[in-house]
Amino acid sequence: MLDISIKPLLKVVNKPAKALDFIKKHIVVVEKIDGTKLTLIRNNLPFDPRDYSKNWIVAYKGNVIYHSEFFGLEGRDSDIKKSAIGASQYKFVHDHLRKIHPRAASIPCDTEFFVEFVQNKPTITRDYHVKHGLFLVGFGPSQYAQSRGFVFSASKFSNDLKLLEEYRKILQLKPFPVVFDGTLGSKSSILKGCIDQSLKSIFKKNINDVDFSDSMSIIDFANSAFSQLESSLGGPAEGVVIRVEDNENLIKVLSADQHDKAVRDAKKARYKGTSEQEDAYWKEVNRLIDDLLNGADFTNTIEFLGGLSRTVYSTANVPDHPVKSKINVQEDVFLTAKLRILGTGSQGSSSVAVIPMAAKPFHAGHDSLVRQAANDGNDSVVVLISTRGRELITAEDMIPLWRDHYIPGLLRQYSDKIVIRFSESPMRDATLIARGFANRGKSTVVRVYGGTDSTGQSDAEQRVALILQKNPELSSRIVAASISRSQTNDVSGSVMRRYASTGDSKSFMKNLPVWLSNKEKSKIWQQFQE
Repeated sequence: MLDISIKPLLKVVNKPAKALDFIKKHIVVVEKIDGTKLTLIRNNLPFDPRDYSKNWIVAYKGNVIYHSEFFGLEGRDSDIKKSAIGASQYKFVHDHLRKIHPRAASIPCDTEFFVEFVQNKPTITRDYHVKHGLFLVGFGPSQYAQSRGFVFSASKFSNDLKLLEEYRKILQLKPFPVVFDGTLGSKSSILKGCIDQSLKSIFKKNINDVDFSDSMSIIDFANSAFSQLESSLGGPAEGVVIRVEDNENLIKVLSADQHDKAVRDAKKARYKGTSEQEDAYWKEVNRLIDDLLNGADFTNTIEFLGGLSRTVYSTANVPDHPVKSKINVQEDVFLTAKLRILGTGSQGSSSVAVIPMAAKPFHAGHDSLVRQAANDGNDSVVVLISTRGRELITAEDMIPLWRDHYIPGLLRQYSDKIVIRFSESPMRDATLIARGFANRGKSTVVRVYGGTDSTGQSDAEQRVALILQKNPELSSRIVAASISRSQTNDVSGSVMRRYASTGDSKSFMKNLPVWLSNKEKSKIWQQFQE
């Protein structure tokens, strides 16, 4: 996904010399919006003016949000706007894309847009009066790989502000409100630069007490004022983002309570009952999902989710919750059911294999683990691929290889038993899968597979020990499945990276999965030589 990490003002401008330079420069300050960070990808398919869903991928943290997920929500917009706290609100994103799509033909294929979506959510601290707006943060040319409900993309962030504005108008996305445009060097320049009247009032309140001969004092004063901004959406703002002339790097100032744990906990508590009530509620939710998914056909993801949406959002008899509304409960049921199926590929499982791996690159040793897990009779085999890089190989380097070679090959070889997921933290997701089965009250065992290193130490045993150290209640639900080094082709990622760096093509290609053709192996080798 697009990486737009922004450093705080007081960490960037932290010395008198830097402060003196900063207050002389022209800055443009916009309100920072606290919402859900979505990815919109214009895919590589030919433009279809009649069906936006053929050309757009919508994702949140790599989880694809399909248009069919809202088939059961027709006529419930007012209910969503008033009460929703979950994924039903993404209906408005798809509605927007459907509306603007006919005018989007000029947008190049493989372009990723990073969008802030204003929604109500227990984990978002701001309580805006105006919700469900879409704000364009940035864009860039993208390459991506998809696998059953998940997408992993990598984009090169573009600094073309003119093109950014052109795309914003085409997509009819909102601009971030400009609150200040000027310099901070003097009292008159500060007041002149204020565009937002509430910000001007904040500056005026204490500006006569500022020592304008002390550049750090000016920075502290400006930082304090920006952190008190009122949002254009109503209520306290999240903060501001500052763009400095002749500098591509952005700077931020956040509201003082944005990372206040007490504030976040208070927001979450509004939608929670006691621990006993929550336990009882989720048992009922999972019991309902068991009934909904019993005998369901998961072959076609889009069709399955469409049918599930129609059923869930028309279900009147949903579990009771002490504070959540009916649509909140329906959101919980739908999303939990969706993630259960897409996350493990199976409903009535008695055993699920989980194989966490860095896979930089994916080699014959990894394939041996997958083959063993498939042969062990597991109902599904979940391969968790790290989205982080390793020495010499970035996660982005792997995207075209997964898209063009590895994912198609694994599915050919092992059919739909294989679930391939890209993950920021494979071990965390392995834990979540095991915990998910535990919460359902099922006797399913999650087997974590791994090989042994040169000393005979088991990756799987070490990983399971770490999981159980933090989650002892999972001791009967998650076990290690170790495969000896001799069974995994006695090859490792570090050895493969050494072959690539030293130009040893013969050894490198010899240790790729056997189900790849010689032509595919050659293409993979060439990828690492570019």
